[in-house]
Amino acid sequence: MKEFYILEEITNRMVLEFVEFLKGAGNNEIEIHINSAGGEIFSALAISNLLKNKNCTVQIEGLCASAATIISSGAKIVKAAENSLIMIHLPFVGLSNYFNSEDLTRVQKSLTAIEDSILTTYINKTQKPREELAALMRQESWLTAPQALELGLIDEITQAVEIKNFKESKQMEENKNEGKEIMAKYKNSVLAVERARCQALMSAKNESSEINALLDVAIKNGAELKDVQAYIDAIKTVQEAKPARNIDELYKLIEDNLKSGAEGVQNSTPEPAANQSDILAKYINENLKELK
Repeated sequence: MKEFYILEEITNRMVLEFVEFLKGAGNNEIEIHINSAGGEIFSALAISNLLKNKNCTVQIEGLCASAATIISSGAKIVKAAENSLIMIHLPFVGLSNYFNSEDLTRVQKSLTAIEDSILTTYINKTQKPREELAALMRQESWLTAPQALELGLIDEITQAVEIKNFKESKQMEENKNEGKEIMAKYKNSVLAVERARCQALMSAKNESSEINALLDVAIKNGAELKDVQAYIDAIKTVQEAKPARNIDELYKLIEDNLKSGAEGVQNSTPEPAANQSDILAKYINENLKELK
């Protein structure tokens, strides 16, 4: 039997590690040990689907919450320690910055699609009605091992390690509170990362409308400052590469050259100021004469 341990946040990196694990496991029976508060839903779905055609048993050691329940639902047999906890809830997303109604509508549609995907996974595991499972998700349900067994999220309850001088009810309550604290920290962590990303991009704004427009797009599309820094630097390089003299200075130099080089001027009456086109034409004509 080959064993794989999920004892941390579920991420894309974990999916890659799990694929390598499956390659090494071959046709052997596999057992996955879970003690996780969840993580990225799409990573969990990928691992869950990879389990579908495998002879796999999941053993819940302590907490199996949020996206971790998606993984466990992909196994043929799910066991849980008698003092373990299982939690299911609606998907959530961390938002920062400003959004209009169309942006929020798109977010709502995405969350609805993800919720439907999660429900399909739970239905396939439990064979329970969609409405019953959806109601439990809306309530953010914390289930004991016996409750999860009755619902069908697990198939067997295993013996827990005895802890002396603690009543079972007290231990269960402490586990539940600890699980909620873990989930609260996870939610705050997601929000903190998103807030930091947006603040870093906002801090890079300056008087350049081009750079600011680029940063707004980066904020909206989930990019980080490091992802767009090269573009910002390129824009700055172009903006800072100013010509030595602008066109008005050039015309002034030409006009001064004509005045200082004028010879044999008989009329002392001031001439009206010439426009820039006249100055440039006169300068060119004078130089053409010298070339003849």
